[in-house]
Amino acid sequence: MKFRATATLGKSALDPKDGVLLLAERDSALELVHQKSWPAALAKLTELVRRNPGYTTLLLDLGKAQLASRQVDAALATYRRAVEVNPRRIE
Repeated sequence: MKFRATATLGKSALDPKDGVLLLAERDSALELVHQKSWPAALAKLTELVRRNPGYTTLLLDLGKAQLASRQVDAALATYRRAVEVNPRRIE
């Protein structure tokens, strides 16, 4: 499963069946964040970002988890990547 972003429009092309799996994996990672299971949450989010580098939402999720786990430099780098991937999206 690979997420591809269209840089000019900031939109994506994702096969719907892959999207269901991706959302389930993201939900699982966010549950780990909610539980403050930082090593597991960061590992899962990092892997999701590795497999889906153009998915801005995952980058933002990873940045938030890094910040919450006091990995400030890593969070800043991740947020910068999110802006590079989709400069029009600000949350």
